[in-house]
Amino acid sequence: MVLLCLFSEGTSKVSLTDLLQFITGAHRIPPLGFTSQITIDFYTMQSARHYPTVSTCDMRLWLPRGVNNVEDLQELMEEAVVCAHGFGKC
Repeated sequence: MVLLCLFSEGTSKVSLTDLLQFITGAHRIPPLGFTSQITIDFYTMQSARHYPTVSTCDMRLWLPRGVNNVEDLQELMEEAVVCAHGFGKC
């Protein structure tokens, strides 16, 4: 999956732990695992720049459709994850 490659190659501002916390609200995998799987859905962007969003209740990641290249997606993901610490907003 391209998304995990963005964060596992060491070229990102955020770690896989940060990504896990962004999507699930948990900073580590529970000893018995999660009760459901992480799902990824897509939405159509309404403007030139939309960030990925999440629903931590059902562990759903929403990615914007129409991002032109991998570098742009990585930048959007990094900004979304960094700005979401503590459920804050950018």
